[in-house]
Amino acid sequence: MKKIKSFKNKHCIIISDYGHGFITKKIARYLCQSSKFVALNAQINSSNIGIHSMRKYKNVNLYIINEKEIRHEFRDKDSKVEILMKKISKEQNINIVVVTRGLKGAILYSNQKNKYYYCGGLSENIVDKVGAGDAMLSIIAVSLASGLDERVSLLLGSLAAIQSLKSHANKFFVNKTELLRSAEYILK
Repeated sequence: MKKIKSFKNKHCIIISDYGHGFITKKIARYLCQSSKFVALNAQINSSNIGIHSMRKYKNVNLYIINEKEIRHEFRDKDSKVEILMKKISKEQNINIVVVTRGLKGAILYSNQKNKYYYCGGLSENIVDKVGAGDAMLSIIAVSLASGLDERVSLLLGSLAAIQSLKSHANKFFVNKTELLRSAEYILK
C-alpha cells in the first residue's frame, strides 16, 4: 500500500483493472479518492467473466467500456446503449463514460453536460484488437485531464485505438506524429 500512496494528488491516474485480483476494493476506493482526474478501464475477459465488475469504483472522472461489457454489467441486451451509459454514470457517479463499439465507433457521455458525443468507426483494416482500448484510454484520459474538449478528446482516443488495431497485440506505441497528422487530416 506504501507504493500506492505515492499516487496521492497526481494530476491523472489511469487504472486498467483486468479482474485478476491485484486491485482490491480498498485500493480502488483509495485511488478513486486520491487524484484530480481518475480514468478507468475494468475489462471482462475469459478468466473473470461472471465475477468481475467495475462496481468497486465510484466517483471516477472517466470510464471506458466496450458495448458488450456494459450490457454484461447490467445484464441487458436490448436497451439503447445511451440509456445504459447514463445509468452507470449516475449509479457510480462517473463524470464521463465512453463506450467503444468496434466498427460502429465510440460514444462519449458527459454527465455534467448531459450530452452525448459520437465518433464513427474510423478503420476497417483490423489486424488485432488487443490493446486498442488501452491506447484509447491513455490518450483520451490525458486529453480530458488536460482540459481538451470532449469531441476532440474522443477523436484523439479513437485515432490512438486505430493505430493499435494495425498491429498484433501491443507491438507498437502510439505514435504522436501519426496521431496528430491523422487528426489534422480529418479536421480539414
